[in-house]
Amino acid sequence: MKWRWQRAPGGGGGGGGGRDKAAATGAPALFRQLRPLFVVLQLHGVLPVTLDGATGPVLRWRSPAAVLALAVWLGLVVVSVFIVDAQVRLLQRASALRMPFYEQVVQFMGTFAAVYLVMMPVVWYETRAPCAFLRSWRAVEADYAALCGRRLRVRVRVRCWLCVAGVMSITAPLSTGVLLLMREEVHRMMVLAQYNAFMVGVPMLWSCLCHALAQASAALAATLAEVPVDRAAVRAHAAIWNRLNEAIVALGSRWGKTISSFMMIVYVQWLVSAFTMMSVLLTGVGLNHILLMSAIAALSFFLIYLPCNGAQYAVDAVGCRSRDALLRLPTCRMDEKALEEVALLLDNIRSGSKDAVNVNGVVGLNRAFFVAFLKSSATYLVVLVQFATSTS
Repeated sequence: MKWRWQRAPGGGGGGGGGRDKAAATGAPALFRQLRPLFVVLQLHGVLPVTLDGATGPVLRWRSPAAVLALAVWLGLVVVSVFIVDAQVRLLQRASALRMPFYEQVVQFMGTFAAVYLVMMPVVWYETRAPCAFLRSWRAVEADYAALCGRRLRVRVRVRCWLCVAGVMSITAPLSTGVLLLMREEVHRMMVLAQYNAFMVGVPMLWSCLCHALAQASAALAATLAEVPVDRAAVRAHAAIWNRLNEAIVALGSRWGKTISSFMMIVYVQWLVSAFTMMSVLLTGVGLNHILLMSAIAALSFFLIYLPCNGAQYAVDAVGCRSRDALLRLPTCRMDEKALEEVALLLDNIRSGSKDAVNVNGVVGLNRAFFVAFLKSSATYLVVLVQFATSTS
């Protein structure tokens, strides 16, 4: 294999210095790809970020986005007070009205959608996490350009637009379907619309960021086949790897309360929808609920899987791909100092790599957590179905 690489002044010739300067001072290219998803979540009042084209997303409390989010939240809180009050009175009269158990569960699900409003201020505060992630991405792009003489290419634009389409296509139809099923007032649409935007948009944004990390790690590992294996190149590789590893750790810790709260809410939503679907199938009563509950159960299953798969994809790429690329290096062509740097980097990867993304010290997100999630929910489903069939 022929090793060819030159460190061009300013990150490469042919206008590369201008690109690197833009990468170091302007908004990262990753933000430009994710901007449509940020706009959708901003308009729903989920992420009160100011979309600055020069620096990327920034959380500013004195901004139109923050005012919009606060106004939407206050309006939904007022609406939810009346909704919860009416729902509690209805559930209290459920025994006198001889309401079937599964219908009580459906009514509970409609009320439960308002619970997320309690945690929205925490979600706003932790919006700093994706903002800080994208700001730190500028340094990753600049270091990569300095190492390889070209821009870091991360392709999540198609995934972002699919996420936008998912948020917009799920929010309105699902909210309308729940309203028609529950035969309730139209003002519930406001709560359900933002609830669904939060439940769909946040895990999709998490997935996009995780896939960006994985692609960057794969590109970084590929550079070892392009740059000369000397001490400077290995040190530059180690610096970028440390940035990627710190980014994934910081994303899990700083965005932890939002992700863990999302997982708890979607867990309840999954249990309720799956239980309702199973009890309807077993009793043969309330078949008009089956289509909507099946859609909610399938969506909940997907929303549980999405962040777990994204986290697994990111930790595998940041840890395993870099380690495997280093182990494949031709050691016979390296001098002693380069070998020392490679050994040091391998030790750092082994000690610093994670099997899962630690979310606020509560859970470790990966595919193993998803399997454990399904096992625990199966136990609860069996108990709930037994209780429903015994009371019906």
